[in-house]
Amino acid sequence: QRHPYKPAILHVDLQRITEDQEIRVVVPFHFLGENVTPGVKLQGGVISHMITEAEVTCLPAKLPEFIEIDLSHLHINEAVRLSEVRLPEGVRFVELLHGLERDSVVANVHPVRGGGIDELEEGAEEEAEGMSPEG
Repeated sequence: QRHPYKPAILHVDLQRITEDQEIRVVVPFHFLGENVTPGVKLQGGVISHMITEAEVTCLPAKLPEFIEIDLSHLHINEAVRLSEVRLPEGVRFVELLHGLERDSVVANVHPVRGGGIDELEEGAEEEAEGMSPEG
């Protein structure tokens, strides 16, 4: 824990680990292929990252720095779930150890909500003419 404005450390937690005992650590996700995803590039969707990190359990020697998730195959209204993420050997998601009912969506591609630029311009024209929906 760092001081809010001074360059000082206020508190440090240390953990002792052994190489033959599994540890639980939160690991960040790195999303790949977002710029070539068919759901975005061809179908006009938007990618939402629902989870950006997850808790894993593994031996200390197997601990990954990050977990890569490939989104390049997603079409609109498709998602990647925790159970679909490829993990290094010996690494498991803690959430999935409790059962598949806790299988969360990591990222999805969905249609753009609301109106586009054309609808915004149309609404501005109506208000300018005094034909707004309020009166």
